[in-house]
Amino acid sequence: NRAMGGESIKPIRKRIHVYFLMDTYSYVPYNQWIEQIFGFNLNEAMHWSRNLFDRFVHLAYGLLLYPIFHRLFQVWLPQQKPVVIFLLVIQFVVASSMLYEWLEWLIAIGLSPEEAENYNGQQGDMWDAHKDILLATIGAAITGGLQLIPKNQKSSSK
Repeated sequence: NRAMGGESIKPIRKRIHVYFLMDTYSYVPYNQWIEQIFGFNLNEAMHWSRNLFDRFVHLAYGLLLYPIFHRLFQVWLPQQKPVVIFLLVIQFVVASSMLYEWLEWLIAIGLSPEEAENYNGQQGDMWDAHKDILLATIGAAITGGLQLIPKNQKSSSK
């Protein structure tokens, strides 16, 4: 199934990263977009004091990366039980998220404190990297959990 292998989500994943690489995630005006389209202020409604677009990207990373690596592990390890593949993919998402956060940190070491803060988009949150990794993990767990539901249970719930 090509959709399960990630073919259907490649354009979404590319758009998220390519479009938003043009600016720092902490400056993406998602709240203004939502206000223009739906007529309400999401940040006010949720009592958010910071731009949380980077959190959305990390959640999307887990949601959208899971199907691709799930399919790869199915091909590489065809005899493995689905729950083992689920755990392997979750571990891969956690590890790759951690490596990304380390890369951000290594780049930030060479910058001034102000430049590092702007580059990383922490917005004063000392736990930013931890939360980003957690959100990627949650995204992968959601997608993986849905894939673990037997097909007959999915169709009977409709």
